[in-house]
Amino acid sequence: MTCRVDEILNDSRDLIRETILRFAEDLTTDFNLDPTSTQNLLDSDAAKTLRGAMETFAVGFVGKK
Repeated sequence: MTCRVDEILNDSRDLIRETILRFAEDLTTDFNLDPTSTQNLLDSDAAKTLRGAMETFAVGFVGKK
């Protein structure tokens, strides 16, 4: 049995992943970072924290509807 929170997280998972990847790629370009650092950034604790915050935002935003 799934609840509304699970549905929101499942439906937004790809968007959140793509958003974090795009953000990391933009940072890599804007600050002339080594492109291999993008993957390291995506695997970092900071990225996990960002992903969690974005999931919380998605649930709060969509849940108010």
